[in-house]
Amino acid sequence: KIVRTSSDADADATPTLRRCHRLTHIHTTHSLTPLANMPAELTYFNLRGVAEGARLLYAAAGKSGEFTDNRIPVDVSKFSEGVAVAAPQFAEGREAGTFKMNMNRIPILVVDGATIGQSSAIERYIARQLGMYGSTDVEGALIDMIAEHIKDISKSYQDEKKKGPEAAATWLKDSLPEWLGKLEATLGSEGFAVGNKMSWADIKLFQFMREYFDDKESVATAEATVPKVSAIVKAVESCEGVKLYLETRPATPF
Repeated sequence: KIVRTSSDADADATPTLRRCHRLTHIHTTHSLTPLANMPAELTYFNLRGVAEGARLLYAAAGKSGEFTDNRIPVDVSKFSEGVAVAAPQFAEGREAGTFKMNMNRIPILVVDGATIGQSSAIERYIARQLGMYGSTDVEGALIDMIAEHIKDISKSYQDEKKKGPEAAATWLKDSLPEWLGKLEATLGSEGFAVGNKMSWADIKLFQFMREYFDDKESVATAEATVPKVSAIVKAVESCEGVKLYLETRPATPF
């Protein structure tokens, strides 16, 4: 078990990390290996998709330059012709067994020769390494809880979206504010989703509110009713590492 005091954390935190996180201490039951000693390689399509959460975590921590963002070229207009046509590099890697730890899918994260599959597992690993998984085991559980809440809300929306555009529009108008009100009640009181520093939960909330929905106007209307949610999203948005990443990331359809 490692317990780090606030002075320990501040001594090795970058200025960006201190501003974004208000670091106090890191307490974890997992052994933390310095990121500088374990460069990671994230492989996904040149899309935001399910790898964007991992990229945003690195950005929020000011660590975007300390991992390899391996973006596989893809032509989404050719997916109907098969993955070998739309993304031949991915097809070759799948045939070679490169992606077997994610059951021949991506994303994968390679660290010290080990391959991690599943986007949520990747995000949790990165969050732990960056000190963005809470200061106690209870905070870690609360962060997981918020991530699960967001997944439940997303599923509710997708279920309605399958019924057609009118059902989706009605859900955004009537159900999203209700869901966000319930989510608001679970959030912390110190300007962050959990505890007193930015965590994976804040990143999940930012990504959900800013990138998940196409109807930005309806989302903005709903966001106006939940001050904690709105403050957290804006805090992530104003984080220097995130701002820089959003300004420089490749333009992709989704």
